[in-house]
Amino acid sequence: MMDYSIDFFLGLIGSDVDKSLSPYIHNTVYRKREQKAFYKAFSLREEEVLEAVKALAIFSFKGINITNPYKELAFNNVDLLSKSAEEIGAINTIKVLEDGILKGYNTDFLAVKEILKESYDNQGFPSALILGAGGAARAVLYALLDLEFEELTIANRTKSKAVKLVSEFSDYKQDRSGIEIIEWDENNIGRAVIDSEIIIDTTGLSWSDKSFPGYNNISSDNFIFDLSYPDFNSKLKIKAAEVNAEYIDGKKMLLYQAREADKIWFPEFNDDDRKKLFELNL
Repeated sequence: MMDYSIDFFLGLIGSDVDKSLSPYIHNTVYRKREQKAFYKAFSLREEEVLEAVKALAIFSFKGINITNPYKELAFNNVDLLSKSAEEIGAINTIKVLEDGILKGYNTDFLAVKEILKESYDNQGFPSALILGAGGAARAVLYALLDLEFEELTIANRTKSKAVKLVSEFSDYKQDRSGIEIIEWDENNIGRAVIDSEIIIDTTGLSWSDKSFPGYNNISSDNFIFDLSYPDFNSKLKIKAAEVNAEYIDGKKMLLYQAREADKIWFPEFNDDDRKKLFELNL
């Protein structure tokens, strides 16, 4: 008789996660390990998220991932936080501890750090433009400050949210003179694109085949890091190809942050073996 039992349930919560690659990534790893674990994505409305988080222990979940737009909401509704998650102000991973205690982590910033260190060989980093000021942008800014970027520009459709983000990071980086906040318009972002080597788009605009104002100023001098990963050639990806700019989408980040989440949920496994398991072709 076949054994259909599952020892560990895990999952992803977001507003629209039907096309997420996370279930494929984690379930592929579990199959390779011959592990009785199952990962499922759940598209939820905002009013359902807190009820779902509270029910994790009841339904014997080992943990979950949180994606946009609920990373900041989840941050305020767990029992414990890792040090980096507390400083970032957003979480993307929850682990269910003993007695149903929920601990929040942020593995996004670890993924961003690793990708930039690989791309620039950790030999000092050029100027960067961050687009967006949500939960993903918080992790990106934290990673860039951790890597000691000195020239940073942030643009968000609601400028006050970008101002608030930088202000909240003042305890982490007392000298914020190197962080410039600009208006969300063609002229300001266009100039910032020219002046910044690295452009990190955290907005999710590519999912709807849109791009940010000023993206036509992208040139071969830019390194484009789009946290989205739509299953079509987005405007940003097409523009990068036209001008021969280096471009990566969010698939690599998804793999790296998934690997870090797996380390949190299943620390008993060897990290070298884990890296090999997560070398997937997405």
